[in-house]
Amino acid sequence: YLVWPLLVAGETNILFGDQASGKSLIALYLATAVSLGLTGLPAGLVVRQSGPVLLYDWETRLEPQRRRIERVAAGLRLPRLPDIHYRKPKTSVAHLIPQIRRDIDRTGAIAVIIDSLGFACGGDLNTPEVAIPAMNGLGMLDTVTRIVVAHHGKAGRSGNERPRLPELLVPIAHRLVMNAPAVPLSMQGLVSGYVRDLKEAKE
Repeated sequence: YLVWPLLVAGETNILFGDQASGKSLIALYLATAVSLGLTGLPAGLVVRQSGPVLLYDWETRLEPQRRRIERVAAGLRLPRLPDIHYRKPKTSVAHLIPQIRRDIDRTGAIAVIIDSLGFACGGDLNTPEVAIPAMNGLGMLDTVTRIVVAHHGKAGRSGNERPRLPELLVPIAHRLVMNAPAVPLSMQGLVSGYVRDLKEAKE
């Protein structure tokens, strides 16, 4: 593990759930912990290795992500911001793999965030021609841990029905489902710990 027991080291880990369910914030929380080698995390989470993190953001822009990172740092009362290198890609992740490799070599990154997978693929994750090249490409980045944010639209689901990871992704990723009540207890502790610390920091 890179972060026990959530992020499997050297593998593709998917933070999956509905839109606006906190996946990107959790990814940045974990990236902050890895970047700074934080200890004493909520729910018994343990960072097993520390180092720089790369963030490839297809969804937003630098400033919103920087504000999120600053919020995480404030909630944790950190004296400085984590070593997270931001990139705004202009092509699909399948075509970006050579550039990601160069970025890894240049920064010494040990983890890469992909936010989010649907935009990074540029199509429907349920279709082989879209999902397979992207996931195979990410699998080639075997010197780093991949943290992949992916979301499921609420259309077509009712009540508290659990979001379903596209079947094509199941065999090739260690998945983490974010939505309650299916969210792991360790992740619930992580979220509640962050919210508590953030509230205290604002007071």
